[in-house]
Amino acid sequence: MIDRLDDVLASVGRHLMVDAPADEVGGPVVGADGSWSRGRGRLLVAAIVVAVLVGSIAAIPPARRAVGGWLRAGRIEVSVDPQATIDPALPSFLDDATPIDPAGRALVLGQVPPDLSSTSLGPPTGSWTVPEGGVVATWAEGTTSLWILPVDPDYWFIRKSVETGDVVTDLPELGDGGFAVAWAHLMETPHRLVVASSVVVWSDGTLMFRLESDLDVDVLITLAESIAASDERLWRS
Repeated sequence: MIDRLDDVLASVGRHLMVDAPADEVGGPVVGADGSWSRGRGRLLVAAIVVAVLVGSIAAIPPARRAVGGWLRAGRIEVSVDPQATIDPALPSFLDDATPIDPAGRALVLGQVPPDLSSTSLGPPTGSWTVPEGGVVATWAEGTTSLWILPVDPDYWFIRKSVETGDVVTDLPELGDGGFAVAWAHLMETPHRLVVASSVVVWSDGTLMFRLESDLDVDVLITLAESIAASDERLWRS
């Protein structure tokens, strides 16, 4: 899509390079025979094309725009990198996590997180924070985790790299847009590089959610949908 857009804009640019005849400068738009002047006609067509393209791009929600060749949800973007190699010595996401009192999750997050007690996994068994900020709820001794982080489009982004696009699924109906990665992959933050297992990422416009587990990705998507459905922020939007 991006390559095609570049081609179209390049074509429009060629049409915009019009040398007006000397007798046309400052003259009427319509010629003596009632027809449009050729140069200005081309300029008008080019301007309309540019306006349509800009309007089309602006209509795409920010969370769904292609970034780095793939998708973004909240502050996490995923892109394809055939050279992405997973080093077994790299830490996991929870390796640098610090436990916190479950009652303090709202204080750490800066707002009240969604109620997670009614998920199919039951209430979380652990509460944490990580170097990147936000809070993490865990189940089953940490094999499943949900990272919740405020959305800030002017702040840094977290980048996920996958070897092939086949493992990425676009989930436009999840929250205000999300995606799933069904394979082990790399995640880079301003603080560290970690190995991640399957994840589902989405945003509700205020908070970003990253659900990671060794569960089957279809089960993970269903779990994410149940969490998003209980999010009162989406009900109010």
